Amino acid sequence: MQSYSETFVALFENRTNFVNIAYSYVHDHDAANDIVNDVFAHLWEHRDGVDWDDNLRGYVYFGIRTRCISWLRKQQSSSRAHDELEVFQKWRIESGIATLSDGDVSGRLFGEEVFSIYRRELEKMPRLTRDVFLSSRDDGCTYQEIADRYGIKVRKVTAEMQRALSILRKALKDYL
Repeated sequence: MQSYSETFVALFENRTNFVNIAYSYVHDHDAANDIVNDVFAHLWEHRDGVDWDDNLRGYVYFGIRTRCISWLRKQQSSSRAHDELEVFQKWRIESGIATLSDGDVSGRLFGEEVFSIYRRELEKMPRLTRDVFLSSRDDGCTYQEIADRYGIKVRKVTAEMQRALSILRKALKDYL
């Protein structure tokens, strides 16, 4: 019977196979490596509670599968938020072009009214929501840069961006 450290080392020597499995799900080499590293770190941290005579390859595979699902869901959520931001940005650009192209007074008044509503809603937003939104829009920061700037998680940045867009969408629904 092998000790758990020998069993762990033997299992870890097959790490490349596990990375390939993770990669087949996430299609990102860095993410696949991180996922496998997390699974092995978790296994080692909980080594006292692990039955080392059990099917450890299955345990590692299950951990990889679970973390891949979580990673893919996070990517899906980020993608949705990014799509919403692109739609809003496109609308902002198109409305700016329309306002500038339209020489009549009503077009300028419409643009000023929209901008006034936009400014008012920004003022009413919670501070973090406004700061996150403006960091993305005005400063062009990525979600990771914003998370680092405010000491929050990327998931929180995504939630705050969705919150800001929801507020603006409601306020500007008559103009969209």
